[in-house]
Amino acid sequence: MPARTGRQYIEGLREQRREVWLRGERVKDVTTQPGLAGGVRAIASLYDMQHDAKVGREMTYISPTRLAVIASVCHSSSRATRKNSKPGE
Repeated sequence: MPARTGRQYIEGLREQRREVWLRGERVKDVTTQPGLAGGVRAIASLYDMQHDAKVGREMTYISPTRLAVIASVCHSSSRATRKNSKPGE
């Protein structure tokens, strides 16, 4: 998945149809519900970090476009190694 921004992540949550219940009540918008909004913002900040000049390289890899590590699924320990790393790093 291409590296998204926090705003794109939040917009995606708003656009997708889902059924979420919290404490016996249906949540209409997880991005604004007080019990969930803080977690949504925390995850959005991780998405924003992918575009930060200081840490973005550590949170993305190129294959052939810049992709998000946050959305990667590792099926083996060998795939869990840094995809950006050069031998010896």
